[in-house]
Amino acid sequence: MRHCFACHALEDGVSHTFIQQLLGHRSPNSTDVYLQMTSKALMGIRSPFDTFEKKDGEGSRDE
Repeated sequence: MRHCFACHALEDGVSHTFIQQLLGHRSPNSTDVYLQMTSKALMGIRSPFDTFEKKDGEGSRDE
């Protein structure tokens, strides 16, 4: 969950330094471990949470 949080925050434009503070890391190198997977190629991948939101919304309309 921490990795997902950090990656999604970075994708949403949150600064690396602020993410570091939110995760409670003293060293930027510790935060880099969580953010190493984030790249332009991965930004198009949808979060599983997006799928849940869509399913919830569809179910509400059918009732």
